[in-house]
Amino acid sequence: MKGRFLMKELPMRFVRILHAVDLIERNKHITLSEIAEELGMDKRYFTRFFKKNMGISTGEFKRVAQTLPEQERAARMLAQAE
Repeated sequence: MKGRFLMKELPMRFVRILHAVDLIERNKHITLSEIAEELGMDKRYFTRFFKKNMGISTGEFKRVAQTLPEQERAARMLAQAE
């Protein structure tokens, strides 16, 4: 029964992370509060959720996402997903 619960939770977690990444990449001036609100979370929970699932802080990701060329960013995302 526990395995079934995890299978249902992982896709939603993945969808939320992808949405957050998309928001960060498309709008360099978006705040963490705005992203968290868009995802239905409070800012504090969102920052922990992001770091747990991505392995880096939201601030670090924002810096990287806004400085890397598009192809490098895509390659890095694919490498992290594996």
